Amino acid sequence: MFMNRRNLAAAALAVLTLACAKRVEPRRITAEAAAAFGRTQPDGPGGTLVLDVDALRELGFRPADGKDPEGNLLLLDLAVEALPAVAAEMGDAPAAAPLARSAVLLRLVGEWAKAPSVQRLGVVVQLDPAKPEQAADAALVLLAVKEGEGENRELLQGLGAAIRAATGRALVRTERGNLCTAKEAAPELPFQVCVQPGPGFFALGTEKALSTLATAAPAPAAREPGPVLHLFTRLPRVGRVELTIEGRGALRFAGRLEADDPAMAEQLKKGLDAALLQLDLQAERRRRVMSEALTQVKGSIGKDPEAPGRMKGAVAGATTETVLDPRGEYAALRRSIRVARDGKALSAELTLPEGQVRRIAQFDQSLTTAGVVGVLAAVWPAIRAARLPVLQAITVD
Repeated sequence: MFMNRRNLAAAALAVLTLACAKRVEPRRITAEAAAAFGRTQPDGPGGTLVLDVDALRELGFRPADGKDPEGNLLLLDLAVEALPAVAAEMGDAPAAAPLARSAVLLRLVGEWAKAPSVQRLGVVVQLDPAKPEQAADAALVLLAVKEGEGENRELLQGLGAAIRAATGRALVRTERGNLCTAKEAAPELPFQVCVQPGPGFFALGTEKALSTLATAAPAPAAREPGPVLHLFTRLPRVGRVELTIEGRGALRFAGRLEADDPAMAEQLKKGLDAALLQLDLQAERRRRVMSEALTQVKGSIGKDPEAPGRMKGAVAGATTETVLDPRGEYAALRRSIRVARDGKALSAELTLPEGQVRRIAQFDQSLTTAGVVGVLAAVWPAIRAARLPVLQAITVD
């Protein structure tokens, strides 16, 4: 009895130990990366974009991360096999040797390099309307990664060596620990771009832009995963525009415009209201058509003596709603749409149901609800019809 109890206790302890070992700790970016990402919150004219890759992974959008790299290896193998053949066909052409050297480096890349595990991506551009020529010095691209500074620095050193070996030219070189474009190799470039490695992050920008990382940001960014996406911009003669996508199951899309001109907010509100009205009219037309078709199918199947019993039962129990929206996701999405205006401010939001997010994450396009496409197809023409200058400028027919 004593032995049995001791064995049970040992087994319980082993299970507890295993459970604790498998507990997933919150993915936190390094303090240094958080300090750098604090610069993606500008107060003046410009814009920022932050994409939380860890939050995307939690939603099911999972890159290989080295655990299932077959797709990446297949592309690598195809490139390595194709490049020598192309180089051989080119003979003595100047580009033949760089292609062959690239094939050698690609084949060996797995022996020395490891792709960084990206946690967060950020882009920030702060503009000074009085000094437009300095825009490049106010732009930063940031990557939060899981690797330490030593690994990140080694990766950049290897990348620089690979570029020089493949091209046969000193296109890049290391300057103060950063990998930079060589000024003399590309004098036509208006500015020099560098990549700076750090503890848990990479930063890309001009030397002046990277120098701002040495000074403390107003406030560091959160170290834990945040919104899936946050976009902010302040545009002259338009106002402040903000878009946020957040959630760990269903995804909530929220947009807000604080317009400089109240008429712009009113015009956009009318356009969105007209788009939603058109969306509802289209939905009602679809419902009428499908309701009539379902009645006809029920009559035909019910009278057919050769129709299987299970088929008859399924048809008899069907409704227009179960045919058009079997999971209720379109109805939930439509109920979630909110558009409101308060003076100069206009806000809009909608929620993508969890099942829809999960299927999109699995790239199962055949199951994608037509409602999402319908919303976008109906709303965008109405937004264009509002003829806002900023929207007309980015519209492509």
